[in-house]
Amino acid sequence: MGAAETPANAGDQKEPGKWAMACGCLVMLLGVGLIGGLVWAVVSFLRWDPPVPYSEAATQKVVQPSPKCYTITVPPLPKEKRLDRRAKLEYDARRDAVGMTCDTDVKVACPDDCVVTYKGKQATIAVLNQGCTSWGTIRSCKYRLEPRAYFVTTRHLHNAFWGRTDRERREGHHVRCDTIPGDAEVIPPTPKETGGEGVKLRYRCHTRNPGSITYSYAVWTKDGSTFTFEEIDD
Repeated sequence: MGAAETPANAGDQKEPGKWAMACGCLVMLLGVGLIGGLVWAVVSFLRWDPPVPYSEAATQKVVQPSPKCYTITVPPLPKEKRLDRRAKLEYDARRDAVGMTCDTDVKVACPDDCVVTYKGKQATIAVLNQGCTSWGTIRSCKYRLEPRAYFVTTRHLHNAFWGRTDRERREGHHVRCDTIPGDAEVIPPTPKETGGEGVKLRYRCHTRNPGSITYSYAVWTKDGSTFTFEEIDD
């Protein structure tokens, strides 16, 4: 029997199959590389944290004061001092001062008008007499206290912004406000020509969702104890 003859082009017929396999592997590698690149890009995007538009060093993390501002009270004036005009004035001015500062660590003196001292800063509360009545040896005078300046304090600002950002805090946002030097600043009363809308302070507060946008707010107040936060483009 004669030897079987191999077609001269048999090797050539195998070459297209090898090329097809090589091309398939190359396409698969390119596909894996492309998918890996897309996954890396998505992960990097999700981990990307936009630049923070405020200085960490110039702001403070907002915490709720303890005790809460609205729970702070001043003990009643002792009975033996209730007929002492100066003691009564200082007691009433102290109540106003505690309301301004959200703190009982205030000092009050009323030689004529009342002077409130807090954190080394002072604000005057004017004493406006509204008439006196006498019954024999007893003389009763009515008066009204009118602040000539107000305190803006870290405690009150944090208390207000804490209440404003309940949802943001539950969602894990970072909540901060600009630092008030010495934790207190004295501001003048709201000018009457503003219609009682309050004054815009030089401080801002911020909420930042890591990896997402930061919201900044201008701070307005009428009396240092109530605040309005206006969203702004920082």
